[in-house]
Amino acid sequence: MKVIAESTWSWLLYADGERRWLAVVCGTVGLYELVIELNADERARITTDPTQTEQLARAICGTPSQYRPRHQPEPLDTEAARRALAAWRMRP
Repeated sequence: MKVIAESTWSWLLYADGERRWLAVVCGTVGLYELVIELNADERARITTDPTQTEQLARAICGTPSQYRPRHQPEPLDTEAARRALAAWRMRP
C-alpha cells in the first residue's frame, strides 16, 4: 500500500498493486471522509489523464450521497495504510 497522489485538504489516492482507493474530504461545517475503491473505468481514466482524479474527487464531494454506497474505509484503516501515509508525509 502506498499513497501516490494528493490534493491537500481535498483527497488522497492510495494504491495497492492494481487496486486504487480515493479518500475524499466531504462536507461543509462538519467534515468527513468518503473512501471509494476505483472501478476499472475510473482507474483507466486517471491513468490516462491524471487530472481526472481531481474531477472524480469533485464529483464525490459534490454529490456524496451518490457515492456513499461505495464507501469502504476498511482498506485504509490498516497499519499498511498508516505507514503509507506517514511515508508520503515524510517525502521531501
